[in-house]
Amino acid sequence: MKHNSKQPINYNSCVKTAYDKILTQIETLISSIDDAPLRQVLERSNKEIKPGVIIHEFLNALVYLRLECYNENVFAIHYGYEQSDRLTKYYPVTSAFIRSVYKNTAVEYTSINIENCIRTDWVITNCAELFEYIGDRNKHHISRTIKPKPVRKKQILKVA
Repeated sequence: MKHNSKQPINYNSCVKTAYDKILTQIETLISSIDDAPLRQVLERSNKEIKPGVIIHEFLNALVYLRLECYNENVFAIHYGYEQSDRLTKYYPVTSAFIRSVYKNTAVEYTSINIENCIRTDWVITNCAELFEYIGDRNKHHISRTIKPKPVRKKQILKVA
């Protein structure tokens, strides 16, 4: 789909707003995790916006979220999640994250249709391994731990 010169700015603004909402929701989900190692995150930001640039990247052992600029200066979101058995205690976190990605980019929740900003040409399904790999070779990311905030189970499901 080609965008005219005015559309990418509005489109990109909507994609960025959706990305920020997803990021806020995932940080809330992660803050509910008791295990401190699973509240550790790696983040990368880049102020330069041009095709091929990763604008923001957020990674922890359970989830992956990335905002990048593609050709024609069009923003896109990639995501990933740690595959887990439905019976594990982290399944609700990854499940709520995926729902959040699609809810916040759905045409019903945005001022213009940005549904095609979600890229699935590749999806990370082993976040723990990627987190360890990037953490060991860290060149661009900042490490931090999200502070714990106990949340009831119903609130976790409500985020998405």
